[in-house]
Amino acid sequence: MGWWIEIRTANPSCTYYFGDFYSFTAAALAQYGYIQDLSEERAELVAVEIKQCQPKQLTIYENESKHFLDDRIYTTPDPRALFL
Repeated sequence: MGWWIEIRTANPSCTYYFGDFYSFTAAALAQYGYIQDLSEERAELVAVEIKQCQPKQLTIYENESKHFLDDRIYTTPDPRALFL
């Protein structure tokens, strides 16, 4: 499984997946571009995580099913820790 950036927003209430990336570091470096794009669209960011998973959908609206990933999910540590 590849590494994916999961960004949750409010207004609109969505979960977005960007990827897949070959490594955690590649995803961590790319996340800022996606965050900037969503911010420019005036989406309110709620959370950003980098996960090793396989999303079944790239954009999930709040009212859709929460069961959109395969069973194996590996949550990664805070990506900012890489840059300390």
